Amino acid sequence: MRYIRIQGLFIIAVLVVGLGLLSCGHDDENTTLPTESYAPLTDAVYMPLTDEEQPAWLQALIAKDPYLKVFQSENGGGMFLVEAPLKGNGLRLFDRDGIALPTPADEQLLLTVQNGQPWTLTHIYTYPLKPGDAEWDFERYTIREIQAKLQLPANLLHGMYTADLLETSLDFAYSFDFIFFDEWQRGVDAVRNEFNGYNEMFSRKDVVKTMLAKYEVKMRTAELMEKQEMLVQGSYSNRFMLFKLLLAQDEILHQLSREQLRQLIHLSMEANAMVPRYPDLFGTIHYIPVYYLYSRIIVREGGFRFESDEEKAKLEYFAKTCTSNPSVISVFTEEFQSRMYSYLQNL
Repeated sequence: MRYIRIQGLFIIAVLVVGLGLLSCGHDDENTTLPTESYAPLTDAVYMPLTDEEQPAWLQALIAKDPYLKVFQSENGGGMFLVEAPLKGNGLRLFDRDGIALPTPADEQLLLTVQNGQPWTLTHIYTYPLKPGDAEWDFERYTIREIQAKLQLPANLLHGMYTADLLETSLDFAYSFDFIFFDEWQRGVDAVRNEFNGYNEMFSRKDVVKTMLAKYEVKMRTAELMEKQEMLVQGSYSNRFMLFKLLLAQDEILHQLSREQLRQLIHLSMEANAMVPRYPDLFGTIHYIPVYYLYSRIIVREGGFRFESDEEKAKLEYFAKTCTSNPSVISVFTEEFQSRMYSYLQNL
């Protein structure tokens, strides 16, 4: 079978100082410890899981749930480690023939994972060029030339599962550049134009289903990330903030069913409740993308009770731009938030 050894994960994180927004008054809710905590490594060359050289039982498993992460041990006699975060059954071990092995307790499972190294991960993409490489040289190449080398080739662009395409797009080295724009939507538009993965992802029919599923997984990861070093925390925080901004894009809002809209509102309220719960991960700047989503929903749905023309004008301007301008964001007073949450919960 064609497996490629995983290389170490190189992460670039941009740490951002939070803006002075008002806190949201949600009650804390328990989160489930993410299954990702046991993943030995998360970086590998992309290999479609429907590859004919994969075992038939594995192909069948993946066909039912493309959100799986599947590892194979090079030290464990062909043992497979299957992570199914959306099904709530954590990690499962299989032998080379697809026979489920007894799953040990958490500490024993972690030891099994460690003893089975090196592992290979079958369907996460590694960019051919990373910061620090010799070819990442601004004295020889312009930013545009470097970005051109980071584009996905056509066979991968159109062949990746949407779940993998999302993660690959978030990994694009210039994805966080939106933060340098006064209007974050202009920044997101610029990032989408700089990497071909984004527009391909938004063209997929299952993009809403995929992003709603990933939302839950990313929130469950916070408990693990709180214990990581600052660089890892920064990377997670930045990616999560961009992810929440992507949920407010037109392609998502146009596809949402009424049930999915309610699910997205509920998940977003949970995400905002996490901001004060995990201060090392999230500054108050993380409220902005969720407020942006709420504002766009209010404008699209109509029927919201504004107390003044100025309040309405600020909200509508924010819904167009996602500006970080404090004078505009000031519309989200505690009283306004109360009206906003009541409105959203009754949609």
